[in-house]
Amino acid sequence: MNPDIEKIIVFMTFDKPIEANIIMSKLESNGINCFLSDENIVSINLLYSNAVGGIKLHIFEKDLIEAQNLLMELNELEVEKESGKIQCPKCLSYNVTKGPSSKKRYGFWTILISFLFFIYPFKTKNVYCCFNCGNEF
Repeated sequence: MNPDIEKIIVFMTFDKPIEANIIMSKLESNGINCFLSDENIVSINLLYSNAVGGIKLHIFEKDLIEAQNLLMELNELEVEKESGKIQCPKCLSYNVTKGPSSKKRYGFWTILISFLFFIYPFKTKNVYCCFNCGNEF
């Protein structure tokens, strides 16, 4: 066996092509050479993912520890981004999500135009909603 040849290993497997490409681009942007296998067959039909063992992300064995550390740092950054950004002004809770308003969904003009043209009023307002107190802001 030639000692100059580096071993390639399967670093991760994925069910969906978009997840595989996101992780691959994060690794490549940090200087870790990698590639995907079985991406095309799974892209054709997601049900083929189980048959081929998923989409495989391959890296060089020498980059294994660096890749694991990079993904752990990225996961920690994403958790920090998700927690603590939006705070409810009423109860000061961080248990907040953004979505369509459940109160006062449609204005007067939206309702009037929808009746005149026989269409469903599709305009909604996205607001932040607190799960603890129900406040919308």
